[in-house]
Amino acid sequence: MEKQSEFNHMNFKSLYSIRFYCLFFSFILSFLGFTQFSTALPTADQLVKRIQAQHQPEYERALFNMDTFKGETLKSNRSIRIWTHWNHAGYLGFRMKMLKPKKILNLGVLAIRNKKKAPFQYWIYLPSSKKTRELKGGQKKGRFLDTAFNYEDFVWNRYQSTDNKVVATSDPNQVMMVSQNDEGEKCESWVDLIHDRVLKIKCHDKRGKHVKTITFGNYLKIADRFWRPYKVVAEDHVKKIKTILKVEDLNLEPYKTTIFLKSKLSVPSS
Repeated sequence: MEKQSEFNHMNFKSLYSIRFYCLFFSFILSFLGFTQFSTALPTADQLVKRIQAQHQPEYERALFNMDTFKGETLKSNRSIRIWTHWNHAGYLGFRMKMLKPKKILNLGVLAIRNKKKAPFQYWIYLPSSKKTRELKGGQKKGRFLDTAFNYEDFVWNRYQSTDNKVVATSDPNQVMMVSQNDEGEKCESWVDLIHDRVLKIKCHDKRGKHVKTITFGNYLKIADRFWRPYKVVAEDHVKKIKTILKVEDLNLEPYKTTIFLKSKLSVPSS
């Protein structure tokens, strides 16, 4: 009877030790950051909302320097002003105005989305003809001047669809959001889960060929709330062109939203 009691006592101690070490090992795994094994990926809707909360102030006005290279050769240097306005109803306004060179001074681009999930409408003002025309269909995918950007690139909206598929990556702190349009063109957006920042977008044509990469870097936090990439690099792998967009000045103060009227696109703005 005494041996049986001693055996039960030893068995209890062994079970206690096993339980202790299991709990201790679980704690160490959590401490080291291996929580992805038990943590579900965010849905596209959850991730889009997190990114918007960190990236979309109601008002923004920024001055950019834009350099375009063919290989190592600088092909053009431009200065542009961009205004964006966003509200919680889903309205998003984008306006660009060319400041230099002089020969295309005041060339303007306007993009408007009136509600969530609505398609963007685009217009361009050409100072040479003094006319404003709407960009339709495939024209939205057209190149902006001789740069590696097309018109749709400027609103950075590829990651914003709640229909995107969220995929895990080898880095537990990053996920990839995959979107595909009706033409079969696919884009993959890498998102940093720690700061909810878009790091890179890779675009493929309908045949699966990698045609463009857009990289977002030099992030700074503005007004202690919003992350901003102060350097954006677009690479057109088909035409072998690279365009570097750098922020030179940024302001989040409110301004008159009448600048997003199509009738105002031809009016010079500072």
